[in-house]
Amino acid sequence: LEEPGRNVSAKSGLNRAIFEQRWGDFIAKLNYKAASAGGYVVKVDPKFTSQNCSSCCASKANNNKVYAVFECRKCGHVADRDVNASINVLQRGLASLSGGIPGAYEAGRLNRAVA
Repeated sequence: LEEPGRNVSAKSGLNRAIFEQRWGDFIAKLNYKAASAGGYVVKVDPKFTSQNCSSCCASKANNNKVYAVFECRKCGHVADRDVNASINVLQRGLASLSGGIPGAYEAGRLNRAVA
């Protein structure tokens, strides 16, 4: 409490602004825009996307969130932590779209015919 950190007032203002947003309105606008462009929105559970390897699906490959680089201890895959999580989100979204088609989503790799 004596040393709260840097930019605390700026962060609290940002947190307040995020809290005040109408997320339902944002989702409705996102769905509308996607539909008008011929696309759609797929909801994906973000749990563990930053902890799972996008290459081999090893869980908790690198728990240390201090580092910006993701390093898999199982297969040796190295990527930016956010890029690795984004690939996992994409893979989950495509897997949900495939509707369980065999071979569409195996061992953390995308079948290029589906993508």
